[in-house]
Parts: sequence; C-alpha cells; structure tokens
Amino acid sequence: MKNWLGLNTNTVDQVFNDNFQTIPFLDEALYSQPKTGPNGFRLNGVYPNPFNSSTMISFTLPKDQSVIIRLLDIRGRV
Repeated sequence: MKNWLGLNTNTVDQVFNDNFQTIPFLDEALYSQPKTGPNGFRLNGVYPNPFNSSTMISFTLPKDQSVIIRLLDIRGRV
C-alpha cells in the first residue's frame, strides 16, 4: 500500500495494526504529477468533482498575475 498509494509508514501501520507482510510489487508510482510545471503553474485539482452542478478549480501561479480561464466541454466547445 505504501508504494502503490503513496501512503506513509505510520498510516499503513495504523490501518493494518502492524499485522501484515510487505510485498514490494511496484518500485515507484506509475504516474507522478510534478509539483509545478516548467513555467511555475500548477493545477491543484477539482473539488468535489467535475460531475456536480458546481465545482472549485484550484491552481497556483509563480506570482500574482491576471488569469483567463476558459472551460470547455468534451468536444472542445466553450
């Protein structure tokens, strides 16, 4: 669980009460998102999820600046 889900050792120990054997089947995560992109931009995620009637999109910029956001449907329409 540690390697697969990225959980820390304390969390795994609490959930399984130190009562399991570690079997390393993944050396590293298959996909890891960089903390920030090459220009310092980072998309933090969508909450609660994009299928609700409303959602919150959080992002980080390297400095205060104006932003234009265009939301598109699956076909690329505004």
